[in-house]
Amino acid sequence: MKAFWIHIVVVVLILIGIALAVANSLETFRAYEIEGGALALLDLVEIGPLAIAVVLIALITAANLGARYFKWMVLLRAGHVLAPSRRLFFSYLAAFIGNLTPVYILYVLRVAPLRERLIPALALLFVDLATDLIAVAWLGFAASYSLLFAALLVFAACACALAIFPSKSKDRRVRLAPLMTSLVFAQSFAILIWGFTGLSLWIALMFFDVRVSLPIPDAIAVYAASHFEGVASISLPGFLRVGRSMIAMLIDLGVSTETAVFAAALVRAFTYWLVILAALVGLSRIRRQSRASSTVTPVDAGATLTPVDAGVALTPVDAGAALTTEENHFDAIADDYRQNIPEHIRVRLLNRKIELNQAYLPGADFRSGVDAGCGQGWYLKEMLGRGYEVEGVDASRGQIQQATRYLGEADAGRVQQASITELPFADESRDFLYTINTIHHLPDVDSQFQAFREVRRILRPGGRFIIHEMNVKNPVFRFYMSYIFPLIKDIDDGTEVWLKETSGPIARGWRLVATEYRTFLPDFVPEFLYRRLWGLERFLESDPLTTKFSAHITFVLEKIDDEE
Repeated sequence: MKAFWIHIVVVVLILIGIALAVANSLETFRAYEIEGGALALLDLVEIGPLAIAVVLIALITAANLGARYFKWMVLLRAGHVLAPSRRLFFSYLAAFIGNLTPVYILYVLRVAPLRERLIPALALLFVDLATDLIAVAWLGFAASYSLLFAALLVFAACACALAIFPSKSKDRRVRLAPLMTSLVFAQSFAILIWGFTGLSLWIALMFFDVRVSLPIPDAIAVYAASHFEGVASISLPGFLRVGRSMIAMLIDLGVSTETAVFAAALVRAFTYWLVILAALVGLSRIRRQSRASSTVTPVDAGATLTPVDAGVALTPVDAGAALTTEENHFDAIADDYRQNIPEHIRVRLLNRKIELNQAYLPGADFRSGVDAGCGQGWYLKEMLGRGYEVEGVDASRGQIQQATRYLGEADAGRVQQASITELPFADESRDFLYTINTIHHLPDVDSQFQAFREVRRILRPGGRFIIHEMNVKNPVFRFYMSYIFPLIKDIDDGTEVWLKETSGPIARGWRLVATEYRTFLPDFVPEFLYRRLWGLERFLESDPLTTKFSAHITFVLEKIDDEE
């Protein structure tokens, strides 16, 4: 019932917005005595140039939305306020329905996925919107190339600083230096975003009549100042005032009335209403996600786990208990998990990691092991085929079900549901344990510490722990994995806590045997090109200047006495 009324409110807002926009446009054409109304536009510019202008303005609007989302995410990470990226993204889009409400009140929809930390989330929302308001005010009164260049320098410096700060975490205390750097980054970025978006007005004017086109800084100033006036009106028609202000400012600068009216109309039609369309897409996707989440299959009542080692007691899953976030995520994508990775990429990565496992696990000394976070059993099956005695565990029941099918009847009993933080094996009972992109899915740093302690418990003295992880020492790859990959793939959700090194407290009781850097080719390289670039990848892996910027990293640890 609540969802029904929300939909009704949204529909009413949209209808009111459309009605006001149509009425405002008709009144504007009448007030400025534009004969022929909107159709007179075709007398000023040909269809071809008009189409080019429309496409460029639409692309600028899309870039504005993407950049503002990135700015929002940087602020959330600075405050360690985390939620799955897709939920945040579609809530971010849906919040633009707030453009149709007084004081933009529905922008609060952005924090809907952040209810667990609502107060910090609301504070960060205020900061984010404030950076936009300050940016348009600054550009509206002082737009210049020097301002944009200064903002670019500050933005680049802050981006470099943010790349070397520690990874975010749900439980890590917010530190002043990263937070302040993020605030300065967000403000400089906001100036660049709105400066770039102001190009849409310059483009519209250029396609109407190049002789009356304003210099770029002047066009940006008009665009920004008109938006500032619209926000400052603090009323439902505030978004309508933007166009009126834009027209008046252009006329004051010597642009003909007819050109000013149509340039403003073109810019508003393909910026404002594209944003409203994006909001509708966000609302629609949220509705679909809500329906999908309600169909997650619960854990069977009374289900138990079968221990591998006799005498090791395992805690049964509570009857009717809800799954954890991690389990829900991987259970939900279990059936489609393989589709997230192109087959030629999956096979290549599998072979590279198995090669490393064999290199550091000579069969004479390392026979019995564990695949922790075994997923669908791909690596487990390869290790079994090479003569190792390996059992697999994974926190997701859906992944375990897929693994049993993949392994076949003979080896299906080698996998069970369990977490790397609570392994179902006796003390000092295994020669080795390896994980493939598992550690970063643990919810916080404490869980990572617990995983290292638990692995050490089950390994014999001299046993080895091989950790295959993402190499976020590369800031470009870290950006891709943190902001882009979670939006285009289901595997990660944007809340991951990256393992950048195995030093400090986490290294107690371990000796670092080796650190290996592997793979440079991104997962979107097509197969026909992928094989031809293997030689280049091998060269980049072997070159000391480039190897540390690889996409993947492998840590090989060996269990030692605490006294060593």
